[in-house]
Amino acid sequence: MKNYSKNVKTIIAVVCLALASFLCTDYLVAEERPTVAVLDFTAKNIANDDADIIAEFFRSELIKTGKFNVLDRNNIKKILTEQRFQSTGVTDIKNVVKVGKLINAQYIFVGTYSKLDTLFMLNVDMVNIQTGKIEKSQSRSIENPQPKQKLDLAQYIAYSFIGFGIGYELFWDGSRVGFEPEWSLDQAVKNLQWNRGTYYDRKVEGYFNGKKIP
Repeated sequence: MKNYSKNVKTIIAVVCLALASFLCTDYLVAEERPTVAVLDFTAKNIANDDADIIAEFFRSELIKTGKFNVLDRNNIKKILTEQRFQSTGVTDIKNVVKVGKLINAQYIFVGTYSKLDTLFMLNVDMVNIQTGKIEKSQSRSIENPQPKQKLDLAQYIAYSFIGFGIGYELFWDGSRVGFEPEWSLDQAVKNLQWNRGTYYDRKVEGYFNGKKIP
Protein backbone atom coordinates (compact mmCIF):
# COMPACT_ATOMS: atom_id res chain seq x y z
CA MET A 1 0.00 0.00 0.00
CA LYS A 2 2.90 2.32 0.82
CA ASN A 3 4.53 1.62 -2.55
CA TYR A 4 1.21 2.34 -4.34
CA SER A 5 0.85 5.63 -2.50
CA LYS A 6 4.44 6.50 -3.33
CA ASN A 7 3.88 5.76 -7.03
CA VAL A 8 0.75 7.91 -7.12
CA LYS A 9 2.63 10.80 -5.56
CA THR A 10 5.43 10.37 -8.10
CA ILE A 11 2.98 10.42 -11.01
CA ILE A 12 1.26 13.54 -9.65
CA ALA A 13 4.63 15.25 -9.23
CA VAL A 14 5.64 14.43 -12.82
CA VAL A 15 2.30 15.69 -14.18
CA CYS A 16 2.58 18.92 -12.18
CA LEU A 17 6.14 19.41 -13.39
CA ALA A 18 5.10 18.86 -17.01
CA LEU A 19 2.17 21.27 -16.63
CA ALA A 20 4.40 23.90 -15.07
CA SER A 21 6.90 23.46 -17.89
CA PHE A 22 4.12 23.83 -20.46
CA LEU A 23 2.79 27.01 -18.86
CA CYS A 24 6.26 28.40 -18.50
CA THR A 25 7.01 27.70 -22.15
CA ASP A 26 3.84 29.49 -23.21
CA TYR A 27 4.79 32.45 -21.05
CA LEU A 28 8.26 32.62 -22.53
CA VAL A 29 6.93 32.41 -26.08
CA ALA A 30 4.56 35.28 -25.34
CA GLU A 31 7.39 37.27 -23.78
CA GLU A 32 9.66 36.68 -26.77
CA ARG A 33 7.35 38.52 -29.14
CA PRO A 34 9.22 41.70 -30.10
CA THR A 35 7.57 45.09 -29.74
CA VAL A 36 7.33 46.72 -33.15
CA ALA A 37 5.89 49.78 -34.84
CA VAL A 38 4.86 50.55 -38.40
CA LEU A 39 5.54 54.09 -39.61
CA ASP A 40 3.48 55.67 -42.38
CA PHE A 41 4.71 54.50 -45.76
CA THR A 42 6.38 56.86 -48.21
CA ALA A 43 4.41 57.39 -51.42
CA LYS A 44 6.24 57.65 -54.75
CA ASN A 45 4.28 58.59 -57.86
CA ILE A 46 1.15 57.57 -56.00
CA ALA A 47 -1.45 59.24 -53.74
CA ASN A 48 -0.49 59.63 -50.07
CA ASP A 49 -3.91 58.32 -49.05
CA ASP A 50 -3.24 55.09 -50.96
CA ALA A 51 0.10 54.66 -49.18
CA ASP A 52 -1.61 55.27 -45.82
CA ILE A 53 -4.22 52.59 -46.58
CA ILE A 54 -1.53 50.07 -47.54
CA ALA A 55 0.44 50.86 -44.37
CA GLU A 56 -2.64 50.41 -42.19
CA PHE A 57 -3.49 47.11 -43.85
CA PHE A 58 0.12 45.95 -43.47
CA ARG A 59 -0.11 46.83 -39.76
CA SER A 60 -3.30 44.78 -39.28
CA GLU A 61 -1.83 41.80 -41.14
CA LEU A 62 1.31 42.00 -39.00
CA ILE A 63 -0.92 41.70 -35.93
CA LYS A 64 -2.66 38.67 -37.43
CA THR A 65 0.64 36.79 -37.71
CA GLY A 66 0.68 36.63 -33.90
CA LYS A 67 4.46 37.05 -33.87
CA PHE A 68 4.72 40.71 -32.89
CA ASN A 69 3.45 43.12 -30.26
CA VAL A 70 2.39 45.91 -32.60
CA LEU A 71 2.17 49.39 -31.11
CA ASP A 72 -0.98 51.41 -31.71
CA ARG A 73 -0.63 54.00 -34.48
CA ASN A 74 -2.51 56.74 -32.62
CA ASN A 75 -0.39 56.31 -29.49
CA ILE A 76 2.76 56.53 -31.59
CA LYS A 77 1.59 59.77 -33.22
CA LYS A 78 0.70 61.21 -29.83
CA ILE A 79 4.15 60.50 -28.41
CA LEU A 80 5.93 61.86 -31.47
CA THR A 81 3.76 64.98 -31.52
CA GLU A 82 4.61 65.65 -27.87
CA GLN A 83 8.29 65.32 -28.79
CA ARG A 84 7.76 67.51 -31.88
CA PHE A 85 8.93 64.70 -34.12
CA GLN A 86 7.38 63.94 -37.53
CA SER A 87 7.03 60.24 -38.42
CA THR A 88 5.48 60.67 -41.86
CA GLY A 89 7.86 59.70 -44.63
CA VAL A 90 10.74 58.84 -42.29
CA THR A 91 13.25 56.72 -44.19
CA ASP A 92 16.62 57.88 -42.85
CA ILE A 93 17.90 55.14 -40.53
CA LYS A 94 19.18 57.60 -37.91
CA ASN A 95 15.74 59.18 -37.58
CA VAL A 96 14.05 55.78 -37.58
CA VAL A 97 16.25 54.75 -34.64
CA LYS A 98 15.37 58.00 -32.82
CA VAL A 99 11.67 57.26 -33.30
CA GLY A 100 12.15 53.69 -32.10
CA LYS A 101 13.81 54.82 -28.89
CA LEU A 102 11.11 57.42 -28.24
CA ILE A 103 8.31 54.86 -28.47
CA ASN A 104 10.26 51.96 -26.87
CA ALA A 105 10.07 49.73 -29.95
CA GLN A 106 12.58 46.97 -30.63
CA TYR A 107 11.94 47.07 -34.36
CA ILE A 108 10.35 49.55 -36.74
CA PHE A 109 8.91 48.79 -40.15
CA VAL A 110 9.36 51.49 -42.79
CA GLY A 111 8.00 51.14 -46.29
CA THR A 112 7.76 52.69 -49.71
CA TYR A 113 4.69 52.27 -51.90
CA SER A 114 5.39 53.30 -55.47
CA LYS A 115 4.17 53.13 -59.04
CA LEU A 116 6.09 52.96 -62.29
CA ASP A 117 3.78 53.13 -65.32
CA THR A 118 1.40 50.22 -64.60
CA LEU A 119 3.64 48.44 -62.09
CA PHE A 120 2.83 48.83 -58.38
CA MET A 121 5.62 48.08 -55.91
CA LEU A 122 5.80 47.75 -52.14
CA ASN A 123 9.09 47.59 -50.27
CA VAL A 124 9.29 47.25 -46.48
CA ASP A 125 12.38 47.30 -44.26
CA MET A 126 12.56 45.98 -40.70
CA VAL A 127 14.98 48.16 -38.72
CA ASN A 128 16.63 46.85 -35.55
CA ILE A 129 16.57 49.81 -33.14
CA GLN A 130 19.37 48.46 -30.98
CA THR A 131 21.86 47.92 -33.82
CA GLY A 132 20.54 50.64 -36.13
CA LYS A 133 20.64 48.27 -39.09
CA ILE A 134 18.05 46.91 -41.53
CA GLU A 135 17.57 43.35 -40.31
CA LYS A 136 15.19 42.22 -43.05
CA SER A 137 13.86 43.69 -46.26
CA GLN A 138 10.94 42.41 -48.31
CA SER A 139 9.51 43.64 -51.59
CA ARG A 140 6.87 42.61 -54.10
CA SER A 141 5.35 44.09 -57.23
CA ILE A 142 2.31 43.51 -59.42
CA GLU A 143 1.22 44.66 -62.86
CA ASN A 144 -2.16 46.39 -63.32
CA PRO A 145 -3.56 45.22 -59.96
CA GLN A 146 -7.16 45.22 -58.88
CA PRO A 147 -7.87 46.91 -55.49
CA LYS A 148 -7.74 43.61 -53.59
CA GLN A 149 -4.46 42.68 -55.23
CA LYS A 150 -2.93 45.89 -53.90
CA LEU A 151 -3.92 44.84 -50.39
CA ASP A 152 -2.54 41.37 -51.12
CA LEU A 153 0.88 42.97 -51.59
CA ALA A 154 0.79 44.18 -47.99
CA GLN A 155 -0.55 40.87 -46.69
CA TYR A 156 2.09 38.84 -48.51
CA ILE A 157 4.96 40.99 -47.25
CA ALA A 158 3.66 41.01 -43.66
CA TYR A 159 3.76 37.22 -43.53
CA SER A 160 7.06 37.02 -45.38
CA PHE A 161 8.72 38.58 -42.32
CA ILE A 162 7.88 35.46 -40.29
CA GLY A 163 8.72 32.99 -43.04
CA PHE A 164 5.06 32.14 -43.69
CA GLY A 165 4.06 28.72 -42.27
CA ILE A 166 0.48 29.92 -41.72
CA GLY A 167 -2.52 29.00 -43.84
CA TYR A 168 -2.16 27.75 -47.41
CA GLU A 169 0.96 28.17 -49.51
CA LEU A 170 1.17 27.12 -53.16
CA PHE A 171 4.47 26.44 -54.93
CA TRP A 172 5.29 26.00 -58.62
CA ASP A 173 8.73 24.49 -59.31
CA GLY A 174 9.90 25.54 -55.85
CA SER A 175 8.69 29.16 -56.09
CA ARG A 176 5.82 30.42 -53.90
CA VAL A 177 3.06 31.64 -56.22
CA GLY A 178 0.04 31.61 -53.93
CA PHE A 179 -0.72 32.40 -50.32
CA GLU A 180 -4.03 32.36 -48.43
CA PRO A 181 -3.55 32.66 -44.64
CA GLU A 182 -7.25 32.38 -43.82
CA TRP A 183 -8.20 29.38 -45.98
CA SER A 184 -9.36 26.09 -44.45
CA LEU A 185 -7.60 22.80 -45.13
CA ASP A 186 -10.46 21.73 -47.39
CA GLN A 187 -10.10 24.87 -49.52
CA ALA A 188 -6.35 24.34 -49.69
CA VAL A 189 -6.67 20.71 -50.82
CA LYS A 190 -9.20 21.59 -53.53
CA ASN A 191 -7.02 24.38 -54.87
CA LEU A 192 -3.93 22.17 -54.85
CA GLN A 193 -5.76 19.44 -56.74
CA TRP A 194 -6.95 21.97 -59.33
CA ASN A 195 -3.43 23.31 -59.81
CA ARG A 196 -1.98 19.82 -60.19
CA GLY A 197 -4.62 18.93 -62.77
CA THR A 198 -4.25 22.19 -64.67
CA TYR A 199 -0.49 22.73 -64.55
CA TYR A 200 0.67 19.14 -65.00
CA ASP A 201 3.90 20.35 -66.65
CA ARG A 202 5.02 21.95 -63.36
CA LYS A 203 6.07 20.60 -60.01
CA VAL A 204 3.09 21.72 -57.91
CA GLU A 205 3.29 21.55 -54.11
CA GLY A 206 1.09 22.86 -51.33
CA TYR A 207 1.57 23.46 -47.62
CA PHE A 208 -0.98 24.05 -44.89
CA ASN A 209 0.23 25.63 -41.65
CA GLY A 210 3.78 24.66 -42.59
CA LYS A 211 3.02 21.00 -43.34
CA LYS A 212 3.15 19.57 -46.85
CA ILE A 213 -0.20 18.49 -48.30
CA PRO A 214 0.06 14.94 -49.78
